Parts: sequence; structure tokens; C-alpha cells
Amino acid sequence: MDIKMRGYFPEGPEAVTISYRNADPDTSSMVVEQLVNNFEKANTSIKQAAADEATRLSQKISEIEGKLKQIAPEKDMALIRSQSVTRMATNAATTRAQRSNTESSIGALSDKEYSLQRQINDLQRLVIEQEKFVKTQNASTRSSSPVIGQLLIRKSELEAQIKVFQTQYTEKNPKVISVREQLNEINKQIQILESANPATESVSAVTPESVELKNLKKDLARLETELEVTQRELGRKKESLSSMPIYSEDYSGLSDPATVASMSESKSEYDRLLVRYNSLIDRQDSMIKLAGISGSATPMFQIVDAPLRPQHPVAPNKMILYLFGLALSITVGLIIVILFELPNFVVLNDEQDIEYYIGAPVVALIPRTYTSEELSRHRRIRMTRSFILLIMGFCMIPVITVILHKVQVFQILGSR
Repeated sequence: MDIKMRGYFPEGPEAVTISYRNADPDTSSMVVEQLVNNFEKANTSIKQAAADEATRLSQKISEIEGKLKQIAPEKDMALIRSQSVTRMATNAATTRAQRSNTESSIGALSDKEYSLQRQINDLQRLVIEQEKFVKTQNASTRSSSPVIGQLLIRKSELEAQIKVFQTQYTEKNPKVISVREQLNEINKQIQILESANPATESVSAVTPESVELKNLKKDLARLETELEVTQRELGRKKESLSSMPIYSEDYSGLSDPATVASMSESKSEYDRLLVRYNSLIDRQDSMIKLAGISGSATPMFQIVDAPLRPQHPVAPNKMILYLFGLALSITVGLIIVILFELPNFVVLNDEQDIEYYIGAPVVALIPRTYTSEELSRHRRIRMTRSFILLIMGFCMIPVITVILHKVQVFQILGSR
């Protein structure tokens, strides 16, 4: 018996070739058929076992489906409750972060407002002092017009009163209105007097103290604008902070601990049953395919070629082969002997050849002597002939093989 494994398709399924040799063809065919029947019986047994396993798995799947249907509502409620708690916690965390950022922004804006207010107060004080200094200087430069000097002194006093009243009263207060009317009247008088003497105005407008006063007023206006913007931003932040909801840090009241534990247990049980259910479904599918229930079954052992009764012997008759080998060896030996003895037919080798050739008896023989050069030449000739014959013998082996293959001698012997 000969068993061969197929190895020329490593990625494909394994294949086995079984052959049995016997002198009786019926016996060899019967043995191979019995072996093949064993594989077919194994296929039948495997299909039956797979069908039984598929039935058993179907029962288990039905049981698990019933349990999953019972646990599913509890799992859904637990999932809804968990999502609600998670969503509320996320919203609370986001709101707390926004509230914290807003509070920090309000603190920073409050600090900025206080700093700007202090700077504005300082600048207002410097502006008042600088105005007094400029007016005093203008009054000294306008000594030629004592009326303007007195008006400027009165103007500075009224402006100082307005600065004080602004911190205490509103613009509609009678005191503030009265002082502003007096200030406007003095300004009109000063303009009338300065228009009469324009040289004095041009001199007072280009002094370094006047330039510094203008710069201080520009800085004051800039700081007041920045303070107003900061106050508006602070108001918006406070309004946004007041509109933000306040969440509690504790979410334990949303669910009972016992209920949470029960729901967690139900969820873990549901997940475990679901994994088990999926594995059983996969096994059932494989068993159904193996049993051939779905109609697309592939047997474990596939019989590619049915057992065949040999029509010709698998080997030639040994006796005939021995006789053929003997005849072939005798023929080759005779050919070799003829090749070696053929030169002797045209050469006189001894006295018998001489007597046969001349027809007279030989009286005496004179031996032929060779020199050393002749002996060495004869040795070289013999060695060359031997080497040529050896090469010819090696070359004749494939030639004889090809001739025997073409003549199909072994096929002829095997068919007898």
C-alpha cells in the first residue's frame, strides 16, 4: 500500500492518494474500496454528530433568548438612568467651569476698574493743578490787561468748584448749574478781551505748560473711555453670572444605592448572556454547515476519484525482465569483445597466423625488440584508447536509455 500527501498546493486543503498493489486486480480494487468506505462512513458519522450538536445548541440558544428578554427592560432602565445622571453631571461640570471662569473674569475686571479709577483721580488732580499753573502763568503774561488776569483767576476758582461739586452732586443740581453759568459768562468775557488782543492768546497757547496740560487731558480722556468699556464688560459678566443655574455637587439622591447595584448586576448578567449567545450562534452555524442542513455542506473527507480497478499491471514480469537484462548484457559483452578483437583479424600475431597466411611452416622466429621511446609511445596509445573507450561507455548509457524509452521495451514487457 502506498499513501502520498499532496504538497504542491500548501494553501489548499490536504489531499491523500491511496494505491494498493497486488497480483490480483480484484483484490487490490476491493481493498481500496473498503478504505474509501471507511472515509464515507466517517463523513456520515460526523454529519450526524454535527446535526445532534446543532439541535442541542438550538435548545440552549432558546433558553438564553428567554433570559435576555427578561433582563432587557431592566437593562434599558438602568441605561436611561445612567445616561441621565451622566448628562446632568456633565452639564453641572460645564456650568461650574463657566461660572468659575466668569467669576475670575469679574475679579480681574473689578481690579482693572479700581486701577483705572485711581489713575483717573490722579490725572484729574494733576490736570487741576496744571490748569491753575497755566492760568497763573497766563495771568502773569497778560499783566498788560489786569481785567483778563482777574477773570482767569475767577475762572480757575469756578472750575475747581465744579470739580468738587461733580463728586458730590449731579449735573442738575442748582449749585452746579449756577457755577456753570458763571463760568460760561467769564469765558465769554475772556474771549471778547482776547479777541481784542490776539497776541496774548497765541503766546499762551504755545507754552510748554499748555502742551503738557493738553497731553494730560488726552490721557484723562483715554482712561475715562477705557474705564467706561471696563464697566460695561463688568456689567455683562455680572448679568451672565446671575443667569447661570446653580447645580448641586451631590447626585446620590438621583438613584437608590440598592437599585443601582441591582441594575449594575443586571447589566453585567445581560452582557455575559449576550457574549454566550453570540458564541452559541457561531457554533450552531458551523455545525449546520458541517451537517449539511443548510444545503451547502462540505464533507470532512471528499472522495475526488472513486476506486479504480487496474487494467494493466503496475510492474513488468520480473522473470521476463531478468531474461531481457541477461540478453542485453550478453549482447553488450559480445559487442565489446568484437571491438577489442577486431584489430587482430588484420594483424599477424603468432606462427600459426604466418603458416596460415604463407602456406609454409615456420622454421625460426626472430623476436622484435622495442626501444624505450617506442615502449612509452605504445603505453600512451593504450592509455589513450582505454580513456576513449571509457568515455564512449559513459556516453552510451544515456543513448541506450533514450533508445529503450523510444522503443518502449519496458511497456511491452509490462503488458505481458
